[in-house]
Amino acid sequence: MDGSTDKGSGSTTLRVVGLLAAIAGGAGALIGGLAAAGYIDGAGGTSGPTTEITTTPPTSPPTTPPTTPSPPTTPPTTPPPPARGTISVFYRTEGTPTCVLTPEITIGDRTAQPSDFTPAITDVLLGRQDYSISGIIECVDDFGFASWCTIDGSGQIDVADGRSFFVVWNLPSVEFGVCNMWLSDV
Repeated sequence: MDGSTDKGSGSTTLRVVGLLAAIAGGAGALIGGLAAAGYIDGAGGTSGPTTEITTTPPTSPPTTPPTTPSPPTTPPTTPPPPARGTISVFYRTEGTPTCVLTPEITIGDRTAQPSDFTPAITDVLLGRQDYSISGIIECVDDFGFASWCTIDGSGQIDVADGRSFFVVWNLPSVEFGVCNMWLSDV
């Protein structure tokens, strides 16, 4: 053409150039704002506040050792009760002054006061058992003189069901004192 410009095409070019300038200005403002906030440095790299993220490797759940089956349990058994029996305890007064005995005899875990009329002691533990005897012996001799003594005795006997024992004692040499007493199976 003749050197004149087309107003229509020039204004379009101008508009595109203006738009590009506006975008470039906005981009520059955006970059400047990001740089001012510390998110990028002047060379376009990142700088400023950073957040460090640490990760831990996943942990496996706790492991328990494999269980071995336990043997079947049987209910506890109650031991049988200890064997018990009945014994007889006699005492003789022949050849001695007239005496009244009131012995208390403990054999194992059983205590009784046998007499001439009821010599049996029941529910006595069988086997070797400790015994103790206590009480009083009161005697009157042929002349009417009275004496008494405190019974003291202990020992061990072999208890068997139906067995008989005899109470043996010695009279003190003085009128009053302690009489030794024990059980004999003879």
